[in-house]
Amino acid sequence: MLTPEPSPYIKPCPRCGVNIPTNIKGCWSCGKVLDPRLIELAERAGAKP
Repeated sequence: MLTPEPSPYIKPCPRCGVNIPTNIKGCWSCGKVLDPRLIELAERAGAKP
């Protein structure tokens, strides 16, 4: 029996393992931010006076 290939549009969360669509920027189960660009933007925005 053939097993279906994993969808390229869904990845497991590295923290909790829940399958998350790649267009979502954070895990809705554990709250981990999956897009590192968002963390960099937040750090830059917080550093400005």
